[in-house]
Amino acid sequence: MKKQERTYSVDDYLKMPYTIALTPVEQGGWFATIQELVGCSSDGDTMEEALANLKEGMRDWIESSLEDAGPLPLPFSMREYKGTFLVRTTPALHRQLVERAEEEGVSLNQFCELQLAASLGRRLHSADTHERSAETPGMRTPSTTKARLGKRVVLDSGDEVVPYYMFSVGRSTN
Repeated sequence: MKKQERTYSVDDYLKMPYTIALTPVEQGGWFATIQELVGCSSDGDTMEEALANLKEGMRDWIESSLEDAGPLPLPFSMREYKGTFLVRTTPALHRQLVERAEEEGVSLNQFCELQLAASLGRRLHSADTHERSAETPGMRTPSTTKARLGKRVVLDSGDEVVPYYMFSVGRSTN
């Protein structure tokens, strides 16, 4: 990932499309957090209240963080990725990966890319591995929350199923 070169103001950060996650609290109410800004979070009795509280406290959180730590992380959608990274592994695992790739009749790079995508619940198009499918198991878009929340992801953590809402705020990047 490329280092941030430009200096942004508090107002600039507030306009950015950060990812907000809303999670129900077991005792009742909702917890809202900005995924890219660790520690920027709030809660409320309803989803709307948790979101409003988060947006209300966001300016103070950003101002304080800029003073204490300097530039903040950009939203995921604004970051640039090259599509390459180095993975260090043991020689034994490296050998196993090469063997499996040969069994599948693909290069080691293609095999690893397919395995990484599968572990994230995504499928790669077989014709062109650089075009990704948006299909993700467990994704739901209920009509009651679609307009205000975006996608509803259901996380299955063993015995319990936890609804987890994620969407972006700020200006549109389209």
